[in-house]
Amino acid sequence: MVEFDASQLNLSLLSLGAYIIFFGLFSFVLKEKVNIGESPLAILLGIALGPHGVFNLIKWASNGDDSKADALMLGLSRIVLGIQLTLIGVQLPFRFLRTELKSLLILIGPVMIMMWLATTLCIRAAIPGIPFLVSLIVAACTTSTDPVLSNSIVKGQFADAFVSVRLRNLISAESGLNDGMGYPFLYLAVYSLRHATFGEVLTRWTLDTLLWQILGSCIYGTVVGYVCLWLLRLATRRGTIDKESFLLYGVGMAIFIVGSAGVLGTDDLLAAFISGNVLTWDDRYRVDTEDDEVTNVIDLLLNQTFFLFVGLMIPFDLFNQPEYGITPARLVGLSMLVLIFRRLPALLLHYRFIPSVRDPSEAAFAGYLGPIGAGACFYASLVLEEFKPDDPNPMHQLVRIYVKPLTYALVLASIAGHSLMVPVLKAFLIYNDIGRIKLDDSASDFDGSDTETIGANDDPAETTTQRAPSIAGVSVTSSHLRPPLSQTLSQPLSQIVSPLDHSSVHRPVSFIDGTAAHVLPSRHFEASNAHNRSSWRMSSGHKLHSGIAHDEHGREVYYLARDAPSAWTRAARDVSSSSGGTGGDGVPGQGTSLRSRSRSRSRSSRRPISAISGGGDDLEQGDVTPPSISHDGLPVQSTADRYTADD
Repeated sequence: MVEFDASQLNLSLLSLGAYIIFFGLFSFVLKEKVNIGESPLAILLGIALGPHGVFNLIKWASNGDDSKADALMLGLSRIVLGIQLTLIGVQLPFRFLRTELKSLLILIGPVMIMMWLATTLCIRAAIPGIPFLVSLIVAACTTSTDPVLSNSIVKGQFADAFVSVRLRNLISAESGLNDGMGYPFLYLAVYSLRHATFGEVLTRWTLDTLLWQILGSCIYGTVVGYVCLWLLRLATRRGTIDKESFLLYGVGMAIFIVGSAGVLGTDDLLAAFISGNVLTWDDRYRVDTEDDEVTNVIDLLLNQTFFLFVGLMIPFDLFNQPEYGITPARLVGLSMLVLIFRRLPALLLHYRFIPSVRDPSEAAFAGYLGPIGAGACFYASLVLEEFKPDDPNPMHQLVRIYVKPLTYALVLASIAGHSLMVPVLKAFLIYNDIGRIKLDDSASDFDGSDTETIGANDDPAETTTQRAPSIAGVSVTSSHLRPPLSQTLSQPLSQIVSPLDHSSVHRPVSFIDGTAAHVLPSRHFEASNAHNRSSWRMSSGHKLHSGIAHDEHGREVYYLARDAPSAWTRAARDVSSSSGGTGGDGVPGQGTSLRSRSRSRSRSSRRPISAISGGGDDLEQGDVTPPSISHDGLPVQSTADRYTADD
C-alpha cells in the first residue's frame, strides 16, 4: 500500500521548488514590467507556510526551539550577505572606491550616524517605556541599507529608464559598504550596556570593534582579494583554470572569506565587500564575467531561499505584548516614522557634500529608498547570540524581548514601503512624463550627462560640464548597457537594446581619461592575445558541442567544437548592409556591433560559414576554428557563430 511521507523536509523542498518554478515562469513580467523582485514574494510564501500559516516548517530546522532557528538565521544570513556583498564589490566600476571616496565617507559617516539616532528617536516615540540603550541596539540592527532589496532600485528596466548610472553605482556601493559598518553602532550600545564605566566602554569599543573588526577586516579583505587576484592571474597565464571555475571564483572567495573571517572574529561582511572590489580592482574580472549569469543564478537561488526563511521566522506572536508597550498599532506607527525619518532627512541635509548626489530629487530618491532586509535579520540574530536566553541580567533579557519583534516588523514595513513602492514610483514617473529622477536638464544617461572622465589631467572646470568621453572620435555613454560604439547617443533606449536582452543584472561601466574601462590594458596581465587564449575561455565544461556548418561550396559538414558557445564569445552574426557589413576576413566594418544584442536568432538569420569567416578552405569534420579577437580584447566571432542549424 502506498504511504505518503509528508515530512518537514519534503514539504520544505516542495514549497521552495514550487515557488522557484512558478516565480520563474512569470519572472520577466514581475521583475521587469511590474518591478517586484523575488524577495517580497518569497517572504509572503514563507508567511503562508510559517507557524501561523498552512504549515509549521520551521520545526524541521529547530524542533520548536527558537534559539536554534535564530542560530540558523545567523548562519544563512552570513552566507547570503557574504556572497551578495562580494558580487557587489566585483560589479563596481574601475577603482570605484577610490574615485568615490568622499561620497562614501559621507554616507557611512555622518549619514549613518544620523540614521542610527533618528531610528532610536522613532523607537522611543512609538514604544513607550523602552530603555534608551535597548532602543540604540534595535536601531543599530536596522541602520544599514540592504543590498538584496536594493536590487529593485539598481537593476532592471526601472533602473535603466529612470535612475542614472552614477546614482545606481553609489547606491550599490553604499549598500555593500554600510552593511559591514553596522558593527560600530551595534557594539557601542552593547558595550555601554555590559560595562559600567565610560573608560571600559571606550577601550573595548576602540580595540575590539574599530581596530580589529573594522580596520582588521579591511586589511584582511584587501589581502585575500589581492592574493586571489594574483592566483587567478597565474592560473590564467598558465592555462590551468576552466570556464566554470573561473566564473565561480568570486563566489568561492566569498564563502572562504566569510568562514575565515568568522574564525578570526572579524567583520566578515565588510571583508567580503572589500575583497570583491580588490579582486576586480583593474576591472579585468568584472569585464570577463559581466555577460555570464552563473553567479547571478546562484545569488537568485540563495535570495529566494533566504527570504522564504525570513517569512517563516517572522514572530507574529511577539507583535502583541502590551506589557512591554508592543502592540500592532504601535508597530504600524513605528514603521511609518522609520520609513519617513530614518534616512530621508539625513540625505537631504548632506547631499551637497556628496559629489555623486547632485540635486534634491536624487537625494530624496536615495534617501527614501534605503531598504531594511537581510542585514537587519543578521544583526538581530547576532544580538540574540550575544545575549543568551539564560542571561540573569534583566536588561539583557529586555534586549531579547524587544529586538526580534521590532526588527522583523521594520523588515516587513520596508518590504511594503520600499520594494512595493518602486512600481508606484514608476507609474508616477511615466504618468508625469519624467525621464529621469533629476531636476536639472541633463535627464538622460544617453546624453552624456552622467559620464565623467577621471584622470590626473582633468580640468576641474571641464569636469563640471559633464562632458562625455570618446573613443576613436565616437562618443560613449556611461550606461552599463554599453551600446555598440557605432550607436549614437541620440538614439532612444529601445533602439539600442532589445527587450529580449534586458537583464536584471546591474553592470556599470567606468571610464578613465575618456577611455572605456574594458579596453584599457592591464600591466598585470600578459599580452591581450594571451589573455584571450586563456584556458577558461576555451573550456566548455568538458562537454562536446556538435554543429552543422556549410563550407564554401554549400555542403553541410558535421563537426565537433570544444569551445562552448557562451555569452561573452557570441559575435554579431547579423550585420545589416547599412552598418557597413564585414570585411573579407570577418572583422566588423565601421558601425558594426562588437557583440550581439539579440539573444533570439531565427534559423534563416544564420549565414553559411564562408559568409562569416570569409575563409576559402573546406571545413573538415572535427575542425575547430578559434574565435577572432576584436581590437578591444573581446571575441568577435566564435565557433558558435559557424553554426547554420540548431544543435
